Amino acid sequence: MACAAANIADFIKRLYRMLEDKSYAHIVSWGMTGDTFVVHDPTEFAKSILPQHFKHNNMASFVRQLNKYDFHKIKSNDDDARPYNEQAWEFQHPKFQLNRKDLLEDIKRKIPTPRNKNNSKQNVLNIK
Repeated sequence: MACAAANIADFIKRLYRMLEDKSYAHIVSWGMTGDTFVVHDPTEFAKSILPQHFKHNNMASFVRQLNKYDFHKIKSNDDDARPYNEQAWEFQHPKFQLNRKDLLEDIKRKIPTPRNKNNSKQNVLNIK
């Protein structure tokens, strides 16, 4: 992927590159409409694809990283006709879309909410 924009997070670049590689399509691919991506086989994904693109093979770490960039796992209702297999995980971010590299620069890491230590101390002191 020729990312001229240096402002695209490394994690996002790697994720997009991974989806561009058609040899992985049976394990991870874009969703049917191109506005989601699907991990068809999470076990195989963690074992063989994650280590090639990231420095680990831990699915939970990968999902935590997705959450930090505000990706959401799509939950399918039991009533829905499941377009993918039972074990598939589907993720979505409004700015992460097939053939829309121009949007990638807008995907930013969420700013963590600071914990107010004074409030938590007050709460502990107020418990009777």
